[in-house]
Amino acid sequence: MKPKILLLSNSMLFHFSFCSLYKNDFEVTPYLLRYLNKNLSSQAEHFYIQIQEQKRRKLHKSGVLSDPSRVILTNKSIQKVIEECQNKDYTKIIVEVSSGSREELALLKQLNDTKIPVSVFTHCTDNKFLLKAQELNVSSLFHLTDLFNLKTRF
Repeated sequence: MKPKILLLSNSMLFHFSFCSLYKNDFEVTPYLLRYLNKNLSSQAEHFYIQIQEQKRRKLHKSGVLSDPSRVILTNKSIQKVIEECQNKDYTKIIVEVSSGSREELALLKQLNDTKIPVSVFTHCTDNKFLLKAQELNVSSLFHLTDLFNLKTRF
């Protein structure tokens, strides 16, 4: 039986990369943090998310949106993720962190309380975030590019 992993990603790139690289090694339950209410196994909703992401990039290029990868997490969305963790027997939680925002740190704190090992992938090199992640006793902290080098080492 394959280990069950909860994948919480900010971007479609990370989602596709992880699922394609590790689909044979793990049973992956993916969620995009920006679209928690969407079912990623539905092709229609998957297509909707891709179109929304393209719109976000266009808004960023035109100067309307300052950071297209920023995720705003509410207490309700964080609670939904925690309930998912409690309802299923995951062996690991993998989180992609984009900017190390206050909301992302709140999510990591809540996930840390579930007693399920949490691995964090980030492209943020902000020292404040890295220090706070280490304080949370996150089981592993990786740079985003490590995804392609690890092959189940996390």
